[in-house]
Amino acid sequence: MKKLFSVFVVITMLFTCYSACADTYESPILFRGIQWGSTVSEASSGLPEGVKMYATSIKEYWYPMASTMFDESVNEYFKAELGCYEYAQSTTLENVKVAGYNIAGLYLYYVYVPGENGLLIKDNANTALAYAYYKLEPKDPEAVYADLVKKLTSLYGDVDEHQKKSPYIVYEQNLWHGADGTMVSLVKEDYPSGSHYIYIKYGYSGADELIAKAYDAIVLEEMLNAASNTDGL
Repeated sequence: MKKLFSVFVVITMLFTCYSACADTYESPILFRGIQWGSTVSEASSGLPEGVKMYATSIKEYWYPMASTMFDESVNEYFKAELGCYEYAQSTTLENVKVAGYNIAGLYLYYVYVPGENGLLIKDNANTALAYAYYKLEPKDPEAVYADLVKKLTSLYGDVDEHQKKSPYIVYEQNLWHGADGTMVSLVKEDYPSGSHYIYIKYGYSGADELIAKAYDAIVLEEMLNAASNTDGL
């Protein structure tokens, strides 16, 4: 696990370096104006009126933000209950649009924050918003994707990173950097079955530190629970 953690940190440092070196939008990129690190309550109050978020659910797998923002298969991740997520489905998003388009889903992800004793506090009051995205299911995904690339470029400047990959699921994705390690990506997924989805993802590099600290807190709790116990030895 130490080796896994080291790889995770190296990926984080490289991604942060790339973010700092790339041309970035001069202001932080936020999800609907909500500050990164907000609690569940703070973030929910910033959502449009009428949007109903389902109760938070535990998220067990946490990947580096470099992989989260772009759909990539990676082996470096933390498998632990380090945070939670909440979402709204299309039934409560009928009057909410993004860039003029209907939203099929809206998701927010939070990392639990350790208390003063260094242990993780698993409740909604001790959370920090780390990542969020919209899911779209347009009738003409090619046209909508092209339109969203144009609109995001008009807001955040030229695309900083582009990637297209296959063979099974064809991913086409673009990434824009903002100030303070913030970023937004646009991902189009084309499946052989004919299904198409578009995701507009928002995140920031500081989430990697939150994830690492939450994992350290889980490890500390495990060690404390086993302290001085010699049963079965």
